[in-house]
Amino acid sequence: MKLKDIVNTIKYLKKYLAMLLLALVLTPNIVTAQSRTSQNAQELYGEINLTTEVDEPYPNSRMQAYPDGKDYARVVFNAINKDGTYATNLPLIITKPSSVELNGLENTSSGSIEWHVTSTRPIRAKITVRLKDYPQIKTSFTVNFRPSTSIKNLTDTNSFLYNLPVTFTAQIDPGMVAGVKEAKLVYSYNRRVNKWGRWVGERRQIEVPLTCSEDGYCYATINTDNTSTKRVDRGRFNYKFVFLDQNGTRFSRSYNGMLKMP
Repeated sequence: MKLKDIVNTIKYLKKYLAMLLLALVLTPNIVTAQSRTSQNAQELYGEINLTTEVDEPYPNSRMQAYPDGKDYARVVFNAINKDGTYATNLPLIITKPSSVELNGLENTSSGSIEWHVTSTRPIRAKITVRLKDYPQIKTSFTVNFRPSTSIKNLTDTNSFLYNLPVTFTAQIDPGMVAGVKEAKLVYSYNRRVNKWGRWVGERRQIEVPLTCSEDGYCYATINTDNTSTKRVDRGRFNYKFVFLDQNGTRFSRSYNGMLKMP
């Protein structure tokens, strides 16, 4: 090895050893600073309590919102200090599925805020909220955007009387009302008609729009012409509740009935 090369090697080793010694000196200081920062964050935020409450106006409903990107679930978020006061103006990290939008502030603001949560597809979404400056403090909530196709028949069968109007009643999940595009009652029976001097049975199907209230109750009424003793063969009929939602899903339930004399 040439003398020049030996000199360069010695210089490199000196430089390397100097850097190594500097690193050994600085590392404890860096660790200590990080530890102090973590300790300070814990002292500032460690006892904050985050809570969320999904507003469910219909306790028996399995849904909180319909997946149309417009209908929303209302969520109340609170950040509370140990002494019971609100923890204000702290930035948050919100983790959620991509199809879910959370409309509202992404900091604790006054300590109590409201979010509107929507989804563009059917999903049961878990959303996690953390303090940005101390992510160990977190809370989670779940919002269900899966459409329910349940139909409960609430029709009073004692109202199945000849020559009187009959009101048919069904209940769907209240969360579905906003997502229903079409709702109707289909009433079918064999109608007596006179053809060439003879009475014969002819199948009739009557469709009447269902009117649905916000709490999921849906109503439709059949008039007396379709409950007439002269027209309804043997008093037998069937009825079907039919719903079509905005995603194109059709769901229905069918039942049989029998008219009787008042």
